[in-house]
Amino acid sequence: MRASKASKLALWLFIAIAVPISCLVKGWLNEASDRASVTALASSRATLDQRMNPEDGRRVLIGGGSNALSSFDSAYISRQIGLPVYNLGVLGEGLDVRNMFAVVEARARPGDIVVISALSFLNHRDQTANATLTKLAGGDWYLPLHGIDLSLPQGSFHIPLMSLFDELTLLNSLKTYAQWQPAAPQIESLEGFDGAEDHALHLPGYHRSVVINDRGDWIDCTQTSNAKPLEFDPKLLEHSRGFTELADDFERRLNQRGVKVLFTLPTVLIHEKDRSRWEAQVAAVMKRLGSASFIRPSQSWQLSSDAGQFCDTNAHMLRANASLNSEPIVSAVQLLLGVASR
Repeated sequence: MRASKASKLALWLFIAIAVPISCLVKGWLNEASDRASVTALASSRATLDQRMNPEDGRRVLIGGGSNALSSFDSAYISRQIGLPVYNLGVLGEGLDVRNMFAVVEARARPGDIVVISALSFLNHRDQTANATLTKLAGGDWYLPLHGIDLSLPQGSFHIPLMSLFDELTLLNSLKTYAQWQPAAPQIESLEGFDGAEDHALHLPGYHRSVVINDRGDWIDCTQTSNAKPLEFDPKLLEHSRGFTELADDFERRLNQRGVKVLFTLPTVLIHEKDRSRWEAQVAAVMKRLGSASFIRPSQSWQLSSDAGQFCDTNAHMLRANASLNSEPIVSAVQLLLGVASR
């Protein structure tokens, strides 16, 4: 009997010690992973900045998350509208979405046309409340923090911490540590086409490298791999309020600088049974931001139920579809410029 009580006590003592330690370790690992990822993004952006011609006049700049990287053909858009086009999308939209706005805002010039495509219009992602602004390559970047800040007489202290219900075991924490440690260089130069150098971007914890061309487009998303539909969120408007407020503020600031901002919904994979509900949500999202700022969506295309159009996720289009997916941008920019459709 005593042995049984002693065993139970030992178990409770172990839990009392191991669980808090696990939460601390997991918080530290997540912060280390996010810092490594944002640093890689910054290095990639600095490399791509060197390929932007400073002598360009008016330009079209595409911003957003990984769906913006994979979904458009910048060279094709450029040929159609007669303006330079650069893709400023960032891989890892969830690493504080303010980063994708900041990347564009730091590079936009008066007269430019900016197009933002972000998955955050259709799911719950906004800024990380506890992020810290850090100077890295190519500008200031938001580094997400996972934990609490304590104000003590000795000063302010940040304690990396994860929710008790996020990760309970040290084993999972150590597994995460193994995932985010990159086995290859984070930025790798590659031999490109037509004399243009491509590079491969590898984010810690991401399952593959992404090959980006000289315009900033993700060009190796070429094989379908069982993408799963985006689950419908009945509380989308409530959940996305923080993001749409960020987008609204971004548009206001750039308009004041003489930069025209347009928004386009990302092309995503959905369940056909949810189509009518998605279409109602899309209309509500457009109304919230002001439909005049949105490129009119082709809902039968952008809300797709054909998994064969996507590569590894429900918002990463196959490269073969990038030109067709770029047509709404072409039409919208031509309308702005007063150019007849070619």
